[in-house]
Amino acid sequence: MRGRLAPLHGASAAAGLRVRVYDAAGFDVAPCRDAGAQAVDLAGGRGLTEACVDRRADRPEVLLAQAVSSPCADAAGECFTLEDVATDRWLVYRVDGPGFAPTYSVGHFVRPCIGEGSTECGADACDLRTDGRAIWAEVTLAPVPDAAWSGLPRAAGRPAIALRDAFVFGQARDCGRRPLAGATVHLARAPALPAVYYDALAPAADAAHTGPGGRFGFFDAPAGPQALLVRAGPRVLALQPFFALPDAAVEVRVGPRQPIDPTAPAEHCANDLDDDGDGDIDCGDPACDGVCGSVERCGDGRDNDADGLSDCADASCAGALHCQRRVAGGRWSPAARTVRLDVPLDSQDARDRGCRLAGLNAGAGLRGLVQQSPDALDAFLRPDEDGVIPFVQLGWVRHWPMGRPVDELAAVDLWFLEGRQVDGGFAPAPGAFEGDDPANPARVRFEDLSVGPGGRVAGGPSTFEVPLNLAEAQGASLAIELVQATVHARIGAAEQGFALRDGRIEGYLSVDEIDRWIETLVALCDAPDAPARCAELRRFVLDQPVPAIRDLVLFFVGDADARLAAAGPEPCNPALEPDCDAVSVCLFFAMDPVSVVAE
Repeated sequence: MRGRLAPLHGASAAAGLRVRVYDAAGFDVAPCRDAGAQAVDLAGGRGLTEACVDRRADRPEVLLAQAVSSPCADAAGECFTLEDVATDRWLVYRVDGPGFAPTYSVGHFVRPCIGEGSTECGADACDLRTDGRAIWAEVTLAPVPDAAWSGLPRAAGRPAIALRDAFVFGQARDCGRRPLAGATVHLARAPALPAVYYDALAPAADAAHTGPGGRFGFFDAPAGPQALLVRAGPRVLALQPFFALPDAAVEVRVGPRQPIDPTAPAEHCANDLDDDGDGDIDCGDPACDGVCGSVERCGDGRDNDADGLSDCADASCAGALHCQRRVAGGRWSPAARTVRLDVPLDSQDARDRGCRLAGLNAGAGLRGLVQQSPDALDAFLRPDEDGVIPFVQLGWVRHWPMGRPVDELAAVDLWFLEGRQVDGGFAPAPGAFEGDDPANPARVRFEDLSVGPGGRVAGGPSTFEVPLNLAEAQGASLAIELVQATVHARIGAAEQGFALRDGRIEGYLSVDEIDRWIETLVALCDAPDAPARCAELRRFVLDQPVPAIRDLVLFFVGDADARLAAAGPEPCNPALEPDCDAVSVCLFFAMDPVSVVAE
């Protein structure tokens, strides 16, 4: 087996790194989990742990081969050669040396399919090469430099990786060794791995989402026996057990299997039980819409009669008073306010919910970034304990004459306006308009949207600004701009303003815009009245050159997965194409009716 070292974050591999490969079945290092428990620093903990691994694993029946890396003959970097390594089993690679964190790589390195229906992969799938009579398999390992270790953020926003924890990262591939983009990866912390994990049960917490290259990462993983379970929606794609050693990096190569499509329990609608476990019982569960009765209630946000339309968008609600009239509030009527803003869980969720983008991750890119700050999107659209809404985004529909039903409209304009709270309602901020002048059009707007049956609107392209609250900076604009954006939604008349449901924005976040956003965040944190969280961000994130911060952001969003070409956005695979320059983004949003009382 021939190998190449490709250190994480693009660092150069030092010469003379030691590479050892073990039979995973005999790699029993459980006692080493606590070997360094008494250490007071990282170096001491690593030394004691690695000495324990030496004693436990460097035995002839477990250690299959070892080598020392040297400069590659055909390219830059470090390479190694291992002979007589079995390729039909799980293997553990161990890479260590000066300047690098102990890095373990776990998985099937030649046979990409495990379990029923598995086959030996061919030359095109596994990059097998013939050298005389020998067949060589290429394997690339990703050791983690110590310099990169200190820069890896914790999931909770604290610095680096805690003493006694591990950094778990890797790549998920399908049976053809193609990256599994947009899959959900669960970290299953369990001393044993019951077979039920294979049948779609997995922890709800500690989920990561793979980017276009199939990559994922977990910070602060506890030491001990664990498993990675890869899912696409309800389907289980892979299960890979491994052992995480403290103060070490673990690269897990997740091997695929035949997907399982379990049937979720159904709500029975008449037994006074929450059968599907979603917190709703019988007719209170949306799953029972169309079963408990055929009458649309016209104001509960649900499609009660299961005809695909809900509330005022349903023709049966035409006689409801609040579906017939809107309060006249001057120029800014009908108006609404954004009350929900969310991103897909993964690419499968994005596609299932209608996202149609050129990017390989189908618009799920922001999920990885938002996970680092759970309050980044939705939370600051809601009133705080004092009734103050940190970020007010208003909507206004132009070309909707007073008293005309939505189904009689042919086309409308939808403006998005940054606003503020005032007595009796809301008012747009001057900065929401071009030239800061309310007499001008909105800076963020979609014009000439087509209106279809049931008030469904669609159109674009335009630009859209996504507010991100990563610095907890009230009153400071930290929005990022999506280009080539389109909007899809369903609008309906309400007693006060209009309501918007099933909203979806599809667009692209350019790499240049990421740089601009980083520079804005740095400037904000340099200000005398910088938000409290800036001290933490500056110490562990912002105190780096912009390209380094950009690389970290791209790591969390799964890399740029699209190219902004002259003819329009097109898919781009960052693993193969160096000119990918945008991240596909899909946003889901909803707006509730409000009264806008001033300009």
